[in-house]
Amino acid sequence: MPFLATFDVHWVDERIGVDWKVSEQKEKYSEDYDIQAYILNELFKQKYKNNLRKFYFVYLKDGSNYEAQSIYDGKVRNRTENKILNAIEGIKKLEFKKKTSWACEWCEYRSLCI
Repeated sequence: MPFLATFDVHWVDERIGVDWKVSEQKEKYSEDYDIQAYILNELFKQKYKNNLRKFYFVYLKDGSNYEAQSIYDGKVRNRTENKILNAIEGIKKLEFKKKTSWACEWCEYRSLCI
């Protein structure tokens, strides 16, 4: 499925990507971050013909970081792929929990949620 995303920073030769988060690290969101890393890895692979070796989320508020597992851990990768497929199926059927945030004012698809 067509998809577009932006890396905050990446180093092609070292195959490392980083996404900055202005918040502090919260363990309960690590699975969501693994989904984001998985998608960015897929886009990296399409452009550069290789997987990322590592992907980090850096939390600027507390200085911590999280290394995404979904790009190299098979168990996490499978769980992440299933979540993505379930989300896509739910969107196709318009069966998803509608949620709005401050970012909605820039989203082209806000009419689906608001």
